[in-house]
Amino acid sequence: MKVLKLFTFFFPFTFLFSTPINNPALPAFITSGVFFSCKNPVNVRAGYEGNFISDARLKQTSGSSGRVDDFKVNVNSGIITFNIMDWVDLFGTLGSGRIKTDWRITPPGGGNFRIETETRYKFSWSSGAKLLIYKWENTAIGVSGRYFSTVPDLSWLTIDGEPVAVDDATLRYKEWQVELGISHRVGIFVPYAGIKYSDAFARIRNLSQNIDISNDGSNNINMRRKEHVGAFLGVTLTNGEKFLLNIEARLADEEAGTVSGEIRF
Repeated sequence: MKVLKLFTFFFPFTFLFSTPINNPALPAFITSGVFFSCKNPVNVRAGYEGNFISDARLKQTSGSSGRVDDFKVNVNSGIITFNIMDWVDLFGTLGSGRIKTDWRITPPGGGNFRIETETRYKFSWSSGAKLLIYKWENTAIGVSGRYFSTVPDLSWLTIDGEPVAVDDATLRYKEWQVELGISHRVGIFVPYAGIKYSDAFARIRNLSQNIDISNDGSNNINMRRKEHVGAFLGVTLTNGEKFLLNIEARLADEEAGTVSGEIRF
């Protein structure tokens, strides 16, 4: 009953809401794998990671500052992790991401316009590390960090609903963050929570037409995260052998959720 209550508390948050964080105790979870036993000092994990940002909470930084109404990012990736002594994870992801965003501008020539755009799916990557700094019985504390980048082509762009030629225009999105978290194991469920500091940047450029898409009247725009301090919470399901499943929510500085799974080889 206690396990069920913990699961029902954490599970809804994963679909309400930067880059994924995952459980701070992740390096020590799977003690035996398909090929690597618990005696191996180094082992490898691989799996899937789906990251879904419903709003990255950015602001315009071109010319006078302005709001970005929505900034959505969907990324599906494969992840590979090199684990050292069940205390350190070094990992990287390769995948495909798509972005959709809209914002409003008041250029020097006057008027108020709404810009909407969406990208094609394009290559994305990230890399990072996770360090377990304290462990006592079923409780663990860890720190981690990650960098993410993608540069997809624009699929379409509209101004007040009117389509504009996008040609070779691109949207560059990059993000980095560092985190501190705590987890506590209850059977096969390992809920966790923590705080993070992050920053994200986006830039649209290479529009061939001389049209206004920012408040300074230019045909490119820069955006940046409004708030830098956020929180995260989630739950990992594992019996400590071969496989784990993780679901997570991130909030305050962004609204995002992640689903991931890994197998130890």
